[in-house]
Amino acid sequence: MSFTRVNPSGWAQNDPITPQQINDLDTDHALAVDGRGGAYANSTMIEFSGSGGFRLSGSGNAGRVQYGSRTNSRVIQASKFHNNLNFTRSNITGEYDHWQQSSVGSAGKLLIDLDDLPHGNELTSVQVDVVGSTSGSFSGITMPTVSVWRITSAAAETQIGSTATDGSGTNAAYTALHSITAGSLAHTIDRATNTYFVKFTGATGGTAAVGLVIRRVLVTCTMTIQPEW
Repeated sequence: MSFTRVNPSGWAQNDPITPQQINDLDTDHALAVDGRGGAYANSTMIEFSGSGGFRLSGSGNAGRVQYGSRTNSRVIQASKFHNNLNFTRSNITGEYDHWQQSSVGSAGKLLIDLDDLPHGNELTSVQVDVVGSTSGSFSGITMPTVSVWRITSAAAETQIGSTATDGSGTNAAYTALHSITAGSLAHTIDRATNTYFVKFTGATGGTAAVGLVIRRVLVTCTMTIQPEW
C-alpha cells in the first residue's frame, strides 16, 4: 500500500484539515484495519511481533480465527480402527499392515474412531477405499457398507446421514481398488457433547470370501473456523 500527497488547489501545507478531508481519508484507507470490518487484499504477509503478540477476545466465533469456507480432507490412521468382529490386521508384502476381512459371518464390522474432527466445522463425507475379494462368481454377495455415527454425552448412538453401500456392479470392479463414500453428511461437529465413529461392514452371503482389504479412510470437512482445542 502506498500514498501520494496531493495538495488541493488553494490548500497550503500548514492549513488545517477539514471534516470533509477527514471523511475522504476514512473512506479510502484499508477497511481491514479501521475497526469496521471489510476485505483487505494485502500483497505481503502481515506479521505481529513484539511481546504483545496477537490475541482474539470475545465469545463464540468472535473469539476464533475464521476462514472463508474451504474444503479439507485428512486420512485416518489405521491405529484408530477397532476390530469389532470378523476383521484382523494383516501384513501385505512390501506394505504396512492393513485391516482385512478374516471371516464372512453375518454382523461382521469394523469400527473407526473419528476423535480428531475439527470442532465447530462441518463434517462433509467419509470415504473408505477397499479392494474386495470373491471366490469367483459375484452372485449373491451382500455388499460392504459405510455409515457414520455420533455418541452423545448420554451414551446414545445416532447415525449421521445415510448408509452407503458398495456400488460395484461387476466382479472386476469389486476386486479392484474402489471407494465407498458416505456423503452429504452436512453435520456441524460438536466435540463438547459428542464422540464420532465410522461403522464398516464387510461382504457376507453368496460367494463372499475372506480377504477384503481396507486401504484408506478419508474424512472431508468444510472449514470456516479454527477450533481452540
